Amino acid sequence: MANIDPVNEPYDDNLYFDPSVLDKKEYEDFSHFFQVDIVFGSREELINWAKETAVSHCHRLICQSRRENAQYMTCDKYGHGRQTNIDVEDPRNSGTKKCGCPFKLIGKRSRFDELWRLTVSDGRHSHRPTLFPHGQGTTSRITPQQKARIKELRNSHVKPMLIMDRLRKDDPTIQTSMKHVYNELAKIKSEEMEGMTVIQFMMHNFQKGEYRYWHHVDSETSNTITDIMFACPESIKLLRLFPYVILMDCTYKTNKYGMPLLEIIGITPVGRNYTIAVAFMSHEDADTYEWTLNCLKELLDGVEPDAILTDRELGLLKALPNVFPFSYHMLCIFHINRNVEANATKFMGGNKDQGLIFRRVLWAKLVKSETEEEYHYNYNEIVGRYAGYPRLIQYLNDTWLIYKEKFVRAYTRNVYHFGNTSTNRVESAHSSAKGWLNASTGGLDNVQGKLRDQVYIQISEMKCDFSLSSKIRKHTAAWPCFQGLICYVTHLALEKLDEEMESPAMQDPSICTHYLWNTHGLPCACKIVQKMEDNDTFVISDLHPFWSTMAVEPSELPEYQVNREEIVDRQIDDLNCNLKKMNYTSKINAVASLRGIVYPSTSHLSEPSFVNVMADGNCGYRCVAQAVYGDQERWPQVRGELLIELYEHASVYTAMFGSTGYVEVIRKCDWTSGPCPQAYWMDMNEMGLAIATRYSALVWSLIMYDCCDIAQQSFHVC
Repeated sequence: MANIDPVNEPYDDNLYFDPSVLDKKEYEDFSHFFQVDIVFGSREELINWAKETAVSHCHRLICQSRRENAQYMTCDKYGHGRQTNIDVEDPRNSGTKKCGCPFKLIGKRSRFDELWRLTVSDGRHSHRPTLFPHGQGTTSRITPQQKARIKELRNSHVKPMLIMDRLRKDDPTIQTSMKHVYNELAKIKSEEMEGMTVIQFMMHNFQKGEYRYWHHVDSETSNTITDIMFACPESIKLLRLFPYVILMDCTYKTNKYGMPLLEIIGITPVGRNYTIAVAFMSHEDADTYEWTLNCLKELLDGVEPDAILTDRELGLLKALPNVFPFSYHMLCIFHINRNVEANATKFMGGNKDQGLIFRRVLWAKLVKSETEEEYHYNYNEIVGRYAGYPRLIQYLNDTWLIYKEKFVRAYTRNVYHFGNTSTNRVESAHSSAKGWLNASTGGLDNVQGKLRDQVYIQISEMKCDFSLSSKIRKHTAAWPCFQGLICYVTHLALEKLDEEMESPAMQDPSICTHYLWNTHGLPCACKIVQKMEDNDTFVISDLHPFWSTMAVEPSELPEYQVNREEIVDRQIDDLNCNLKKMNYTSKINAVASLRGIVYPSTSHLSEPSFVNVMADGNCGYRCVAQAVYGDQERWPQVRGELLIELYEHASVYTAMFGSTGYVEVIRKCDWTSGPCPQAYWMDMNEMGLAIATRYSALVWSLIMYDCCDIAQQSFHVC
């Protein structure tokens, strides 16, 4: 027995036991359940009966070996496990169910009547019966019917957990585990890929589905994809119908590479948006954005949108004028307002009420200025009233008002944006896309099929709305001057006209600002009054064609489509003639490039590379070590080198952080080995300059906010 202190610790049979009992096995004999006078017509009948009998007593049998006239079956815990990982420094987190159980049955076929009979070689079990047989043994295997069900649900992008729930509801006695479902899903995907790599499979699907796609490769490795963009054919058809307003924004946590996913969407006259294209980007810099925008320009086929709406992405701000010089670039007013309110609160001593009042009153008045004179008047009012907060005024000037032409109404009031002044539509598209993707650990091929199915759903909803608009006569906008528009324009257009009828300008047309006409292409108050005075009615030619386009395919332009194909065929013929004139080496290089396009299954392109550093508190320094030395395990060296940088330029960093702050930065950086507590984690606001200076590198700090405004920070060193 274990030594027990009778004074300080009472004896408890549940806590203390004699280890020697582990060597003693308690056997329970089940022979009488199998010693029956039953004969079987075949080997399979004998095996099935024996297994079912064992299962009824919470045991499982397996077939060990077979001969022509004999079949041997044992308990699944028969024998001893292989000791393959005992001597390994870091063994797998696994075990064995083998415990030396002696249970053994022998089935024999008689030479006289060809029938099978069962004999018990050893009917004892040396272990307890299995209480819950779920997830183990043959009874938990997925049946062919369940496999077909899993494949059907997978094709509908149902999450594995919901697939398991559906299987359980179909068969409440099911013993399958989630692991079996995951394994079956992996098997289905492997069968679909037919031995192709992720890139080969994706490009094969691109060609099969008639996608438009573009990709960038790493200039150093020449075969690693760094950026890729694609659009399905249905999206391209919608883009040709509705190219007027385009919105774009990046979202994160959608793939295992950690690459930002740029979503590009358009709008329709029923108030719904559609996905034009998506792009996986390696960096959010001007060059990458310019490449992406040029791909979008090819999709537009010479047409420039009236307005492009984005957030304040500096790389995108720089690239847009180079690619779309005639499109009006607007900034999201929703995110501007939220940013202004947060910073106004900070500059006014953290008083949230003052920040909210500033944003809702004077700032809103400035943004809604109808003329440039009114804008300057409102700006001077802000400067005069908040002269005691010079940092607030400087922030407004340096961060937002340098882009006033992109969001102040006095400058955007003549742009056809159809009421889209924020990127909330893209935020909604992000949420929808992540719902389709189901997980943030998928590869590039995980997006392609789900994007197309998402577009199919969008088109289905549009068709329903177009059908309602063309058949249902809504009671709104029932004025005589609108009778020529009913069933010829969408319900959304009629609702906006109905709202315009309630405006004060209907009583005094002289105060009409023409905002609805200039930004939506719909009659404003003064035009409506004139029609009513003339006892006339509006027709669809009086409105922007956007509102009367109720289709999902540009079927009215078949000749244009034929001409486009002829143009492309001529370009291919010209390229072919020029290729034949090239030297032998150039021809070989051209053939190698074309082979990967024509036969995607032969492509040598590889997936984007990524390194997920260990999360041990030193992850910031591990990132620097990986970027600089290619080995995250050299993080102690990085900490030491950054300490040297802090000491060598003490005057610079003391001026930045103050004496106390400088000492604190050194203390947080001084950690030599093992996982570190939060007090020693890297703060990019403190170490960013030191990293950039020490390694002569460009350091990008990215802060992402989720729907709860919780910040997540990451950075790149290059």
